[in-house]
Amino acid sequence: MSWQKAAANGIFPGVHFTGRWQARHIGPHFVMYTTNLGAALSFQLDGASRAILHFLPTSQLIPPQVAIRIDDGRFVHFDLAHLPIMLAVSPQPHQVTVVMSGNTDDDPVWNADAAAGFAFSGVTLPDGGTLTPIAPAGPKLTFIGDSITAGCWVMGHSPSKDYRAEAAYPAVAAEKLGAEETRIAYSAAGILQPGKGGVPAAKDFFGHIDDRTPWAVNTGQDAVIVNLGTNDQAYPVEEFVSAYVRFAAQLRGVYDYDTAILLMVPFNQALREPIRHIAHRGDRLQVVETAGWNITTSDGSHPDLEGHKTAAKHLVGILQQVLANQKS
Repeated sequence: MSWQKAAANGIFPGVHFTGRWQARHIGPHFVMYTTNLGAALSFQLDGASRAILHFLPTSQLIPPQVAIRIDDGRFVHFDLAHLPIMLAVSPQPHQVTVVMSGNTDDDPVWNADAAAGFAFSGVTLPDGGTLTPIAPAGPKLTFIGDSITAGCWVMGHSPSKDYRAEAAYPAVAAEKLGAEETRIAYSAAGILQPGKGGVPAAKDFFGHIDDRTPWAVNTGQDAVIVNLGTNDQAYPVEEFVSAYVRFAAQLRGVYDYDTAILLMVPFNQALREPIRHIAHRGDRLQVVETAGWNITTSDGSHPDLEGHKTAAKHLVGILQQVLANQKS
């Protein structure tokens, strides 16, 4: 990954937040808060031997998980029942990435009063050193989807600890492209189908991070990739098409004119023909065909690690062409 110095775009100097975060008060604490798996923060450490990451304790019976990587090492998981999180490092410069990796489908993330998301309350350097906010140097991508896009059930059937937002196809594709990604994905949600945890359908979850907190969309994206429809198969096709056309128009109205909007056919080919039809109806829309990708799964529906790598490999080729066309 190629990093560049970035803005400290939250309430903490030296830290860059990627994805959907909002500053908010939770009790006496002023924190950066998100309800999205795949949301991340990053910084460079210089001259430090320890860094301590602070999150608010969780009230969930099954604690959420974060995944942390130092430089180009592997991601290591920490649950938020054991806080704070201490990182021991050498005093040389190190790039640190922290990804919100797992929760449970039933966490009431859409209830603002429950504060069931991830609440980051800062980083301290007890032995000195400096923090510099950093971000990937490449294009900016937004992924909109359900549990597949969020990275749920990747490793097995245990909620939270078997989730891997940092290994889901959006993260793998973004890393291959050196891109900064925003993830907007909730378990069981669809174009018409509400998600778990009180989450509404796509048109309403897109502009909020919970039932009381609007999100200011970062409109300067190179591409927006939508993978929805898997959870909408019980609805009449005409109703699905009408709602998806409106959602696509909503996206076209929000993002910059030169932002490509890609509508993926779900990996299980659900509603393939309607999605093709929708993509052909609007300017700036294009369909991503996924037949023949041979996605391996952990449960028949959700990609496993190899399945996410396979999906990312195919998607990277498509995105490379899309991005090249934008420059020509």
